[in-house]
Amino acid sequence: PEQEGRSLYKRLELSALKDQLKRRVKDVKKNLVGSQQQLDLLRERVEAESQNNTASLSSELEKNTKQLCALQASNGDTARTLKTLQTIFAGMIAFDILDRITGDWTVVDATWMAEFADSVIKKYVLLWFALSILFWAIAAYFVNRQTFIRNWKSRGITSMDITLNRKIDVSKLVDFVAEKEKTMEAC
Repeated sequence: PEQEGRSLYKRLELSALKDQLKRRVKDVKKNLVGSQQQLDLLRERVEAESQNNTASLSSELEKNTKQLCALQASNGDTARTLKTLQTIFAGMIAFDILDRITGDWTVVDATWMAEFADSVIKKYVLLWFALSILFWAIAAYFVNRQTFIRNWKSRGITSMDITLNRKIDVSKLVDFVAEKEKTMEAC
């Protein structure tokens, strides 16, 4: 039986097949190692790209947040301006209602004012018009100035951002931050 096994082994050329099979197994191992290295390289690239995308997204989110804060400040300015206009219009309506209730009452009808009205208002109509425009301009200036001061006080913070994308010394950063005054910023 052993003789028959050897002759079968020779006829089937199993030794040549064995060598070929060993070479193919080595080739498969090399291909597998190469594929693993390529997979590792792709994983590193995906991770690097993911970090870049995260940093970019974070930067864009920060910009959008600052734009929203600026819009909120602008909205506050508008609200304060509308509040001033409401106050002015409420006063105008109140005086118009009182004028309707009392009729044609003005200070010009008073005896002490009649002489002034005749000499200034009726004789010099353009002078009275110019005086009215002057008082209107003064009132407009004060209302605008009051609104500007309210808006300016509501802002109260001036900030400047500089972004540097480079390596830092963390211990120096900690020391730098420790030296700064701690404040809280709100939109």
